[in-house]
Amino acid sequence: MGIQGLLQIIKPCMQERDMSHFAGKTAAIDIMVWLYKGAYSCSYELATGQATIEFLTYPLRMLRMLKTKGVKCICVFDGLHLAAKKQTELDRIEYKRKNREQGKDCDAQGDQEGAGKHFSRSLVLRTKMIDIFMDILKELEI
Repeated sequence: MGIQGLLQIIKPCMQERDMSHFAGKTAAIDIMVWLYKGAYSCSYELATGQATIEFLTYPLRMLRMLKTKGVKCICVFDGLHLAAKKQTELDRIEYKRKNREQGKDCDAQGDQEGAGKHFSRSLVLRTKMIDIFMDILKELEI
């Protein structure tokens, strides 16, 4: 879910560095962000129930890049929902539901561009998708 405004708070402390600067270091990665980014590339397939593993491409490519730069990665996944963010979660669920319905309507009318736009806004990472990714991470010893 992220922390609202965090980037603006830490921005004054940030420095741009070449990845080689982090060789031999360990990085904790909010891997859910990368999984969602990967899922955007196949949002139509995911929304329409087509079998795909394309969502794995982006996070695995990024992890491979870090490994080639000598960075050890620790992948951090989302935990349980927080009671304090219950309303935010419910709002997101409703937003995604509406977009999924709009995507289906666009798809039925032959509007693939509109369908893709709405389907990308309705993305949900299923437990099975995360489990597959975790199995791959274990095999890669990440």
